[in-house]
Amino acid sequence: MLIFLLTVSLFLFSFFLNAVVWRIRRPIQDTRAIFFLFTGVLVGFVVLNLCLALINLTIWNWFHFVLFYLGITFAYMTTYNVIPQGSPTFTILMTVKKSKQAGVSTKDFEGLVTNEMFISSRIRELLFENQIEERGNRYYITEPGLKFLRIFLFIRKILKKETIGG
Repeated sequence: MLIFLLTVSLFLFSFFLNAVVWRIRRPIQDTRAIFFLFTGVLVGFVVLNLCLALINLTIWNWFHFVLFYLGITFAYMTTYNVIPQGSPTFTILMTVKKSKQAGVSTKDFEGLVTNEMFISSRIRELLFENQIEERGNRYYITEPGLKFLRIFLFIRKILKKETIGG
């Protein structure tokens, strides 16, 4: 129980710092900033504990604590990506919620998910992250983009999922 409370407390502290920093100035690469902020808090806490001996845990308990903390941090990072850009599922749920008792018909969903809303924002992000590059109104995958893609293709192959897209 101590590991759970310690992990949740440190995560909430990191989340609070995340909110404070974002209100002052939102970083350009937010996901990367979240990773460095949250792991920085973790490293700082571990070093502080080593120096001051605040909490007496076995090496295995420290391992569990770090693993659990990193796990919820990565889960938060994955979920965070929906916040600035939205997702089709999020958009549909918000539309249904806003309709209250009236509900939403299938026809109401037409045009809800637009090219600008999802594709264009993803293209801008991929360009910014150097995953693709634009030359003469055409997009080409870069070496970092190819490495990133290979990871997903490898995982899909292991899970015996068919390759989708292009």
